[in-house]
Amino acid sequence: MFQEVAGIKIPDSRLAKEAADLLREHGDDLLWNHSNRVFLFGAVNGKKRSKIMI
Repeated sequence: MFQEVAGIKIPDSRLAKEAADLLREHGDDLLWNHSNRVFLFGAVNGKKRSKIMI
């Protein structure tokens, strides 16, 4: 089941889950939150750019 934030679907593939588990295991809350923001801002920006270029 996908989660969605600001119209962006959060990947739930095996690879994405394993990467998230590694980050939770070896990182801290600051790094976890930063990584999520980077993903979401990048995805939103990409979505906006694709609409402009069409």
